[in-house]
Formats: sequence, C-alpha cells, structure tokens
Amino acid sequence: MDYLNPAHPLLLISFGRSGNSPESVAAVELANQFVPECYHLPITCNEAGALYQNAINSDNAFALLMPAETHDRGFAMTSSITTMMASCLAVFAPETINSQSFRDVADRCQAILTSLGDFSEGVFGYAPWKRIVYLGSGGLQGAARESALKVLELTAGKLAAFYDSPTGFRHGPKSLVDDETLVVVFVSSHPYTRQYDLDLLAELRRDNQAMRVIAIAAESSDIVAAGPHIILPPSRHFIDVEQAFCFLMYAQTFALMQSLHMGNTPDTPSASGTVNRVVQGVIIHPWQA
Repeated sequence: MDYLNPAHPLLLISFGRSGNSPESVAAVELANQFVPECYHLPITCNEAGALYQNAINSDNAFALLMPAETHDRGFAMTSSITTMMASCLAVFAPETINSQSFRDVADRCQAILTSLGDFSEGVFGYAPWKRIVYLGSGGLQGAARESALKVLELTAGKLAAFYDSPTGFRHGPKSLVDDETLVVVFVSSHPYTRQYDLDLLAELRRDNQAMRVIAIAAESSDIVAAGPHIILPPSRHFIDVEQAFCFLMYAQTFALMQSLHMGNTPDTPSASGTVNRVVQGVIIHPWQA
C-alpha cells in the first residue's frame, strides 16, 4: 500500500502465467481504486485469463500476451517465466534485449539443451543430497531465487532449496552447508563482481563442508577449474541479465530430473494436493480505511 500514492501516476506491471491468480487480479483493482492516474502492463501467457481480458477492455491498460506455447500445462513455471522475463526486458531495456541480441541468447540456450543430451546423467550428477543452495550476485540473485523455487516445487520439498548472494551467504546463511548439501554458484560476467563470486567459490571448496560445490560460468579460470564446473557454450560476451537465461536452463533441467529421480510426477508433484498450479482458497479482503 505504501506505493499507492494518489498524488503520483502509477504504472503497475503484473506477471501471470494463467492471469487468474486472485491476488494478481485484486492488486489491479486495488490500484485503480486508490490511484486516479493508474496504468497497467500485464505480461501474461493466457489469453483467456482475467489479467489479459480485463486489460483489453480497459482504457488504462496495455496487455502483453506471450505465445500460447508458454502457457505451461505443468505445475512449475518454466518457459513462461523465461519468456515473460525476456519480454519485460525488451520493453524496459530495449538497448540490451532486442530481437537481434536475444538471438544469441536463444542460440546459446539451444546449445545447452543439446549438450545435455537425454539428461540421463543429470545436470549436476546424482547424489543423496538433502539441500541445494543457489548463489548469484546482483540480478543473478533473482535467477538463483527462481532456480531454488523450481527445485522446491518439483521435488515437493523433498530437496530443501535455498538462495542468496555470494557476499551475503557467508554472513550466517553459510551455516546450513553440510555433507548433504549441493552448492551451485552462478559466476558473474562482470569483471569486478566476478572477483567476489570466485572468492566465495574458493572459500566453499576450501571449507570442504559441502558434498559438492559447482560453478557455472561463461569462461574458466584457475579457481573455477579447481573443482566441479560447467562452462557455457561459446558465444560473444554476455552481460549478467543475458547469462541468467542460460543459468536457468541448467536449473530447470536439474529440477525436472531431480523430481523424476525422487519418484515424483513433475506436472503434478504435490501428492497431497495442497499446492496447485493456480492457487486456490485465497480470500481477498476488502480494503477498510
């Protein structure tokens, strides 16, 4: 509510795969209620969803509809999240993400899928780990968060997943690392930030507490090569927001294969039915001043 200031124009950007989540729809209505000059940009994968349908019938909204193929039928968001992410960047950072530059990203992601073959060997191997930690700096922390969520969703919590920044991780959260923990470090392509990522990578390996510490990077170095690592397929220099798409390819594939390895059904991993593709049972409370 702190951002709904009636004295200032507002652009509300809504992301929704189905576009039918009650909270998303209510947020739009609440913003319209409080801000006279309120505009909306819903980015959604479902033409039949409430976010899209409400927007196309509104004078203060413009809907950005993703290709129908991105409306994932499975539980976890995969192509939907990466496509909505790319579309948002194309709108707000067109000098960085555009049809020409993103072709390189798409080609690199395709090369990653090809390199993984039939996925039988797993992305990070198979081991009896009980925890996984994804680490990323700056914008890559967002990729780390999404990566952790995919594992949590598709394994129905059987594999506990965490995320953090490399610089923040050593300030307490590193306490969770034990001999049943897999740590994955998304190494930044920015030369300054990369130094901090590599420092923590070396530290974690030196600690020798984790079952495995894996680095994913665009280019190798002595520190990266000193332990398990994945080097992205060759391409031009990518900035971190471009690399995020590549890192997510590995993370999504790992989550899928880990789900199958644990005997889950990836499209409906929650055996209890308490977690659903589109949230259920949400109560929208009317605003009372």
